[in-house]
Amino acid sequence: MGEVYRAWDPILERHVALKLIRAERASDKKLQERFINEARLTAQLEHPGIVSVYSLEKTEDGRALFTMPEFQGRTLRKVIQSLHPDPEPAAIRRELVSFLRACQAVAYAHDRGVIHHDIKPSNIMVGSFGEVLVLDWGLACRVDTQTAGRTVAGTPRYMSPAQARLEPHSPSDDVYALGAVMLEIVTGTPPFPDLSSRAVLSALQSGVRFAIPAMPPGLTDLTEICHLALAPQHLRPRDAGALSALLSAWLDGSQAKSRAWSLIAEADALHPTIETLRTAAKTLRDSAKNKLREVSLYAPTQKKRPIWKLEDQAAAQERLAEESQRRYVRLLQDALKGSPLSSAAHERLADHYQRRHALAEQAGDSETAAELEERLRAHDRGAHAEWLAGDGWLTLHTSPPGARVTLSRYVEEDRRLVSHFVADLGETPIFHHRLERGRYLLFITAEGCETVRYPVSIERNQHWDGIAPGESAPTPIPLPSLGTLSEGECYVPPGWFTFGGDRQAMLPHHARRVWMDGFIIQKFPVTNGDYLDFINEPGSSHEEWAPRERPSPSGEPGPLLVGQDVDGRYILVEDADGDIWTQEMPVTYVDWASTCAYARWRSERTGQPWRLPTELEWEKAARGADRRIYPWGDYGDPTWCQCRDSGPGRQIASSVESFPLDVSPYGVRGLAGNVIDWCLDPWLPDGPTIVNDRGVLPPQSDDIRHMMRGGYWYRDISHARICTRTSMVSTGRDGGRGFRLARPWPG
Repeated sequence: MGEVYRAWDPILERHVALKLIRAERASDKKLQERFINEARLTAQLEHPGIVSVYSLEKTEDGRALFTMPEFQGRTLRKVIQSLHPDPEPAAIRRELVSFLRACQAVAYAHDRGVIHHDIKPSNIMVGSFGEVLVLDWGLACRVDTQTAGRTVAGTPRYMSPAQARLEPHSPSDDVYALGAVMLEIVTGTPPFPDLSSRAVLSALQSGVRFAIPAMPPGLTDLTEICHLALAPQHLRPRDAGALSALLSAWLDGSQAKSRAWSLIAEADALHPTIETLRTAAKTLRDSAKNKLREVSLYAPTQKKRPIWKLEDQAAAQERLAEESQRRYVRLLQDALKGSPLSSAAHERLADHYQRRHALAEQAGDSETAAELEERLRAHDRGAHAEWLAGDGWLTLHTSPPGARVTLSRYVEEDRRLVSHFVADLGETPIFHHRLERGRYLLFITAEGCETVRYPVSIERNQHWDGIAPGESAPTPIPLPSLGTLSEGECYVPPGWFTFGGDRQAMLPHHARRVWMDGFIIQKFPVTNGDYLDFINEPGSSHEEWAPRERPSPSGEPGPLLVGQDVDGRYILVEDADGDIWTQEMPVTYVDWASTCAYARWRSERTGQPWRLPTELEWEKAARGADRRIYPWGDYGDPTWCQCRDSGPGRQIASSVESFPLDVSPYGVRGLAGNVIDWCLDPWLPDGPTIVNDRGVLPPQSDDIRHMMRGGYWYRDISHARICTRTSMVSTGRDGGRGFRLARPWPG
């Protein structure tokens, strides 16, 4: 857009360079504005590597011009042409020193919020005495400049993909261009050497990346800097200052590398200490926990003091381990400061962040995991590529074999997890089938068998193989024969699931992976109609189990909450609040003993070993395999289950058929709302009975308190979180507390 002349300044008696907008372009107001903007931006960048602006003026015919110092030298384009095709490594190093000065000039501009946007070899001048100038700031803009309404401008061969796609301006655009120039200095080959400018622009916009050629002998350790500068934007050095630091470190050479290795060796010596401290802390914690089980909650202080001492010692060891770990990371980071390309430091930091990332994901801490994954990606040089890809594998056996398996993937829609068909996986057995990390639901069908819903969670780099604890081969999924399950029963196949781990739940348990044998659980809570059949059975004495108000403080039974008809049969009547509890609503105001009596009665009638579900069975039936927060997903909305805020006005329990979205991966309904369920387990502060990673039936107990799980109609949505744990005295009765039954399968 301009012409450059050698001109004479008669006042100061010196030659200057005079840049004048072309006569045929003078009427273009936008071009004139850009020309003036170049002069003003350049004038504000007072750096030895950026040409100074002496004056900004206009000719008599209104054309803008500005003057600059006269500079004698060669463009970097000419320098590169003189180096290749057979460069000496020493000559390339000399030119890289000049290139570093250009990087530092651009870094100065970035520090002041200015992006060049047209860096290329012909815009860098090298003088006879080592001077280096970055020229032609005609496309320069400030970092906060909007891209809306703009067209692509620049030189495609040195343009970043983001600049080609008119994405928001970033200093990393210049970093990409500098990387392309450096690549050409070292190899003699620019990016996309065989494509036209139009084809290069199209390739950049469509996400095509070019292959970086091999470095000349003796310069192979420059490969990583080129890779970083030309990497995707989120992995690229943030600005020219960061790139300058990398190149400067490379030029500084062996002294920095030696210092880095010394720091790495110090870090390596520290690593066993960290492991020893963590092992000691765990031993002390486990000892304190075991001793705490032997002491009642109401034991005096002198009995608890030795346990507290063990806990304090464990905490002290953990603090020392954390301090040592922080020092370990600092040593490696210091090694990288001195030698940014140290693959050994990157390797150790990548291993460190991968271990921590695995622990964060295991604990369900997605925010910490995301931060650690970013750090891992920054340091990984390929060793953890498979881990970062996140894929896993599925192996599945069934009994009988030959069952057809279709795969659906859970996708969040309107804040709920909804399964969508992905593929037909064929017939079982299925061996080592690769799947992307994610949540899935398998439908298993076989002739003469019920369709089985089998949720799986494919974790990063993990194999979902169905191998039970202590076994060496997968456990086949038993397929119930047609007619084995009634309409109101749901089958939960054997397998692993994660218990607990939701820190926002009430009284949560820490996350633990548990194997559960298969079981059947009722689809709905026991209803008033079901329970009336029980207490009205002719010739029985079941009326003692009828729903009642809470007992009196002296232990006298509370008044009955059911009436009797003329034949003496128990019927539902209006309660003290004027509410009518229908036969389709879940039965409430029954204590733990009443639920067990109902289970015995149902077992006698059906010949099946019905009982209350254990706490572990209840949570697996609600959660499936993917650590979801609610039965329907990870977001709670009060319109999806019967809770305090499900509608206007005062709420009461609803029909068990209401709220169809309150459904688990196995099809179990009403686990988040309506009524909370009694469980078989006595209340245990340390959680349910787990032996060798297997959930087992708790010992039968008449303990004063028993577990209850689920949300209920007079609590808010926060109580609907699956991991919320609560308990009640076994004789307690409440209008929000009901139950459902379960039984093992196969029995």
